[in-house]
Amino acid sequence: MKQNTFLWALLLLIFCVPATAQPGLQGEYYDGRNFDKKILARTDPQINFDWTGKSPAPGLGQSEYSIRWTGKLTPPVSGKYLFSAIVDDGIRVWV
Repeated sequence: MKQNTFLWALLLLIFCVPATAQPGLQGEYYDGRNFDKKILARTDPQINFDWTGKSPAPGLGQSEYSIRWTGKLTPPVSGKYLFSAIVDDGIRVWV
């Protein structure tokens, strides 16, 4: 099974609100583990990546980076949802 690997610090910040959300989440990509130097910002349509042996974005290495996603999600139906990640160095999640 191929693993989704998110290297170093990863911050996923998601707000569930009863409003129409724009497609995707805003991703801010930083060089360094602690959001040291912002390299780029983009809208990611979904958070489902496999960066094993790859850089997550131009200007970033294969390790020693951090990403902060922010945005709004509108669930299609009421119910329980599961957020999961396979990481090798850390993750912080706020919903």
